[in-house]
Amino acid sequence: MGRFLRFLLLFMGFSFAAQSQQISGKISSAEDGLPLPGATVAIKNTSKGTTADENGNYTLTAEAGATLVFSYIGFEKRELVLKNKSVYNIALMPSAGLLKDVVVVAYGTVKRATSRALSLRSLRKI
Repeated sequence: MGRFLRFLLLFMGFSFAAQSQQISGKISSAEDGLPLPGATVAIKNTSKGTTADENGNYTLTAEAGATLVFSYIGFEKRELVLKNKSVYNIALMPSAGLLKDVVVVAYGTVKRATSRALSLRSLRKI
């Protein structure tokens, strides 16, 4: 009976150590507080993750002690080790290398294909 009880306690200890929990929260910009739709949340060193909805909200199942990686284009990545909380609201900082202005320059020539087509059509009528 004593061995069975020790085995049961040992098994219960391992099952509590690997408990998964539901994590949720909102991802926003630290600069203006606006939500970041499409931001990614991934569990580090795994293939598990999710993306934020149009309001910046996300939901993910992870184990306590896991590291979450939050990222968004034009913002710095942020890592967070999970504690005993279920809601983590994250504000990402804009990247220092972000372009403020975009200049579009176009070079090249355009041929008018319509003039050739019109001349062929006029030749057929003759």
